Amino acid sequence: MNYTRKLISFMFILFIVFMLFFIIKNTKRDKRCNKIVILKDGEVITCMWVNTYKSGFSSVHTCDGSDITIKTNLIKNIEIK
Repeated sequence: MNYTRKLISFMFILFIVFMLFFIIKNTKRDKRCNKIVILKDGEVITCMWVNTYKSGFSSVHTCDGSDITIKTNLIKNIEIK
């Protein structure tokens, strides 16, 4: 009986910790648009991520959910907010 009670208590605590982790992780999701791509012509793009490929092109995933493909040599700088 005592073993079962400890096991249930442990599982309950583990569940609470998991739920807190899940809630904290989801509240930080709004901060995922933390990258700024500055192009050589002065255009500024706020995005979630940038992938650069050997072919000379880069894929930029913007905060509104669209994907932009641009030549890598047109990127002046990538900054993190």
